[in-house]
Amino acid sequence: VRKERCRKLYVLTFLMVLAWLGALAYIMVFCAERFAAIIHLDADIMGLPITAMGASLPSLFSSVIAARQGMANMAISNAFGANLCSILLALGIPMFIYGCKYGTYTMASDAIIMSCFVLIVALIIFVFLAAISRFRLKWGHGIFLLILYAALLAVVVVISYYGLSPF
Repeated sequence: VRKERCRKLYVLTFLMVLAWLGALAYIMVFCAERFAAIIHLDADIMGLPITAMGASLPSLFSSVIAARQGMANMAISNAFGANLCSILLALGIPMFIYGCKYGTYTMASDAIIMSCFVLIVALIIFVFLAAISRFRLKWGHGIFLLILYAALLAVVVVISYYGLSPF
């Protein structure tokens, strides 16, 4: 729609973007599920390293750009806003559609409890880290958070691979 003669096609362009996003998201989830089956890993665990990472990359890039431009508040707000949107919309809409079509959905309690626990602990660690450094985040904080994420992935994969129940 950059060309003047195509300006009226912005609605069609937006709908095409949504269609491509939906199709590519479906393919990503399908492939991740198959890959999990090949390496004998639970499909719900595959959501953490693969599909969550794929869904978070656009947010990551926009946060990096904002941080490089000196807008760290925007970068942090973007990270929290994207996660809130993912939790409330990306779970709310599919659950609403599923509920309308099939009725009640029973979730595996261990998976949802662990996900909520990890989310709460990560938020507490971030707030604590920010508070003890007087809300001045440095590169060492980023390294610490990356190490925590790697540890989380390792623990989740080990729990899933050996069929352990964390709760």
